[in-house]
Amino acid sequence: MEDNNKFYDMTWTDITGVPFPYDWYKNSFDLHHYTMSAQALDFYQQSLETQYLPPNKLKEYINKRFVKLVRHAYKTSAYYKALYDEHKIDVNKIDIDLIEKLPFAEKKGLTVHSQVDQDSKVFSDDKLLVRTSGSTGYRMQFYCDKEQLNWRWALWMRLFHWGGYEWGNKEMRFWYKFASTVKKPKTEAIDAFLSNRNFLPFDTLDNNELKDFCNKIVEKDPFLITGYWEAIESILKYAYENNVCLNIKSILPSTQVVPPSARNLFSKHFNLDILDKYASAEHSGIAHQCEVGDLYHVQSENVFVEVVANNKSVDNGLGEVVVTDLNNLTTPLIRYRVGDVVEASDRVCGCNRTLPTIAKPHGRLINTIKVESKLTTELELADLEFNLRMQRIADRIEIVQNSEDDVVVFAGGVNDKKKLTKLVSDCLNYQVKDVQVKTDINHFRGKRHRGKTHLTNIFNNS
Repeated sequence: MEDNNKFYDMTWTDITGVPFPYDWYKNSFDLHHYTMSAQALDFYQQSLETQYLPPNKLKEYINKRFVKLVRHAYKTSAYYKALYDEHKIDVNKIDIDLIEKLPFAEKKGLTVHSQVDQDSKVFSDDKLLVRTSGSTGYRMQFYCDKEQLNWRWALWMRLFHWGGYEWGNKEMRFWYKFASTVKKPKTEAIDAFLSNRNFLPFDTLDNNELKDFCNKIVEKDPFLITGYWEAIESILKYAYENNVCLNIKSILPSTQVVPPSARNLFSKHFNLDILDKYASAEHSGIAHQCEVGDLYHVQSENVFVEVVANNKSVDNGLGEVVVTDLNNLTTPLIRYRVGDVVEASDRVCGCNRTLPTIAKPHGRLINTIKVESKLTTELELADLEFNLRMQRIADRIEIVQNSEDDVVVFAGGVNDKKKLTKLVSDCLNYQVKDVQVKTDINHFRGKRHRGKTHLTNIFNNS
């Protein structure tokens, strides 16, 4: 890519001193977006009301979309027709209360078989080809239609609202060198310019780069920071250890789990909110963290979420997350196995929103270590690694489970092998005999390799 495709360092607000008018932004939306339409802004305004719907109205809202989705999938998708016929499902008798009667949808089958017929009304140019990263063990490719993409944008902006954001506040995003999709970087650069957003690509995250980032944060004075948690955590750690004052209201990270110890330390030290976005490439935002407490609200206007163990939804505790996308008719995702571990909770949030809640995401299934009945999730391993790094015991860990009684521990930047062995053993509830030093452990740009398991179906779902 040419350097002139870089995101602009200046924004409309930097130049004029005032935000780009919201009405102008909406009226010109199609000029600086190519996967969405201005309807996304209408959905955003709508979402500020639907988050407070009475429970019966919210259920009615969800059920209407769910029933339409299931019947449409059966009619237009060979994959779902074969799947539901095999399980003797009468789609005309299915509603949201009976969702557990439907079988799970698997990534492989959907990728190969689920595209609707070319002459279907919803199969048109108003769609985007989405590719997942493959971090669950299988890379999926499918089409997503514009209404779902509009909801993605709307609900992401609602999380901004929860973080205290108002139109025109400065955003700084630690992301890629060019556009997030690199399909139309100039178009996305224009949107960043109008939205008062600075993109900062990260490369090495060494002390020189981190010092430069801190200087730019102080210079640009953003209201909130978004982007890869890995970059944000490194910046906050550098600022914390070097007494750099960062005047930020909110941090909205994505792509990686946020270690509880890091969240607690940095939110208190810098007096800021860290509101997590639990998302996937297939759905974007699945659940967003509330600003009032620590619970995550399911983004019910776009998805229906189940946390499943032993083929039953659980109200409390860990399970496999199963997501139904309520708006993507081009490639229906119904009871879709995302490949993540989520903690369910029946606690009531302290806010007035009626959106359902989960306790927190715990990372990928394939990164979860299981010793006897003890599960150690990616979230716990990330927390362990953060504390090891802060205590200068080790920089990186990688735990590989070959079988139930064969767990191998690797670590990089080891300064105290004895302490490291004990802390890892305590975390896993497994007596680690030795830690093998490894110099090439890579967690860069969302690679989730702190845990690698060869066990399958740890929640006994079929």
